[in-house]
Amino acid sequence: MTYQLPSNANVRLLDSYYKSDSLTNGRAFKGFFKELGEQVFVLNLRIYEDIGEFPLAYEEKKAYSSISYAIHSLTPYAWSECHVDIKQPMSSEGKESKPKDKWRFVDFWCMSTNKQFEAYIESKKLWLNISENARWKFDSACCERIQKALNQLKDIKSAKVEMVSLANGASFKVALFVIPLVYAPKGKPNLKDIESAPKCLEECLSGYLDDRKKMGLLMSVLDLRPFGGESASSDGPNPFTALVAIVWE
Repeated sequence: MTYQLPSNANVRLLDSYYKSDSLTNGRAFKGFFKELGEQVFVLNLRIYEDIGEFPLAYEEKKAYSSISYAIHSLTPYAWSECHVDIKQPMSSEGKESKPKDKWRFVDFWCMSTNKQFEAYIESKKLWLNISENARWKFDSACCERIQKALNQLKDIKSAKVEMVSLANGASFKVALFVIPLVYAPKGKPNLKDIESAPKCLEECLSGYLDDRKKMGLLMSVLDLRPFGGESASSDGPNPFTALVAIVWE
């Protein structure tokens, strides 16, 4: 079951760093991600309008439920905490090293209904401070989370993963980031800067792409201003929240 966005909801898809035809079934995944972003946002807006809570604004574990539900609303082929066995390299003695590292749990796995692609998804919560005098860059904690997610995908992709693809097409590894854009109540940017913030976020994240690899960046951005997003909260005014995918085939 899918939900319709409220008539006053504005969700934008930013894809300047995503070349659909450079990825196997890249157009299909882009369409899936567009729908996923809309469903994640509409679920959170329904909760917000009913009880005044917006789960995406909290730590990543509180966002899992709406992300999981949104995935399930688009395909029956989905589960969370997906177990993946990883084969370790052989040591000089011919023995496998670090048996405890032979497996990983991936936050989500899903496959499109027509089995054109499957995706292994690691989800992280970030934030971007867009206050008037801020640097408009990720702080060290966010940078560490981004790198951790990419390293987890690298483990799955490059470490001789012992798994059989269920899809007929591509197998994507996806770092999925929930990113509120916030500012200090006394540091409100001017309107032009606020409007440019999603594009600035896209530029910041594009630096994590490797042109030598089949990678892309997709962003779904919800404008929260019609829903009181610029009212003061514990994290400060929040005019936009983004759902971002770094996609790696």
